[in-house]
Amino acid sequence: HAVSSCVLKLSKLTKATKVYRGLKGASLPPNFFTPDAHGVCGGVELGLTSTSWAKCEALAYATSVGGGGGGGEFACPILLELEQGMVSRGAEMAELSQYPHESEVLFSPLLGVEAYASRVEGGVLVVQMRCTVNVTALTLEQQLSKRRNLVQQMCDNIRLELKADLHTPQWAALQLLHGDGGRT
Repeated sequence: HAVSSCVLKLSKLTKATKVYRGLKGASLPPNFFTPDAHGVCGGVELGLTSTSWAKCEALAYATSVGGGGGGGEFACPILLELEQGMVSRGAEMAELSQYPHESEVLFSPLLGVEAYASRVEGGVLVVQMRCTVNVTALTLEQQLSKRRNLVQQMCDNIRLELKADLHTPQWAALQLLHGDGGRT
């Protein structure tokens, strides 16, 4: 939650530019290229999504030798080209990164990506995408405030229930029996 909160806050300071993500040894599922019932191609990234505004960094990763994502020996290098917008922006992380030269832009979890075009550049599949950040994600302060309000409402409800329970004829009779004259 703390990292996601930080990414959400920093994203408000990031300039909306194209960012890139290189994939090597991977293949994209068919739903990236075949529209669903709503005419949309793409998916949702469940975790943090690392991208770079430096196209050369993402290309270098996509075309590097070694490693891989399990797409098989015939998977071609892929470059995802994401359009950021007024609301849907990632957090520029270069100043906080161990590798500032990578020009990292980090997106919070549950990033929606919608493919709208593709092309081949020098043996690399380039998939153009629009991204949509999770606008329902809360910062730590918002989460704590929500929790504080929930606890306050619970306490208020308990107080109201006790007050209602204490103003019954049975309670008044019990108070008279114990001799406090109904003062409680």
